[in-house]
Amino acid sequence: MLNNSYFTIYNKSLDIFYKNLDFYINKSNEDFLNDYKLVNSKKITGYMLYVREYYKNNTVNTKKEISEKWKEISSEKKKEYNERAKKILNHYNILINKKDLKQKTNNKVISVEKKNKEIVKNNNLININIKNKDYLKDCFNNIIDIEQLIYIGYLDENNNFIEY
Repeated sequence: MLNNSYFTIYNKSLDIFYKNLDFYINKSNEDFLNDYKLVNSKKITGYMLYVREYYKNNTVNTKKEISEKWKEISSEKKKEYNERAKKILNHYNILINKKDLKQKTNNKVISVEKKNKEIVKNNNLININIKNKDYLKDCFNNIIDIEQLIYIGYLDENNNFIEY
C-alpha cells in the first residue's frame, strides 16, 4: 500500500500538468483536479484491530490461532472492535479531507454528502419518528435530519436505527 506522501506529491503535481497541457484540456482547472485527484482510502475493520492487539500482547502466535480466538469472542466485544474501527476510519477521512463518503445500503452504493438538498428533493421521502423526533426516510432507508438536511444514519434489515 502506498504512503500518503505519494498521494500528496501526485495531487500537487496535477497543477503542473494542467499548466503545461491547458491548451489540450477542455476543462477548467478545478474540474481537471477533481477528475484526477487521488485519495488514499483505507479499510479498517474490527478484526484488524483485534489482530493488532493480539500481536502486541502475545509473542508466539499463528494466523489459525488468531482466527480461532476471534470466533470465540462474544458478539458485544466484536461490536466494540468494529465501532472503534469505524471511529478510526472516520477520523482518517476527516484528516485527508474526504468530502464525499460512500455508504453501502441495500446492495446499492449511494453518495452521502454533508449537506445535499438535491438528494432530499429527488428521493421519495417518508416521515418517520425515532426517539420522539421526526425524521425523513428515503428509498434506501437512510435517515435525514429535517432541520439540518443531513444524513444522520440508516435503518438496517430489522428496522434498527444505526447512526453514522
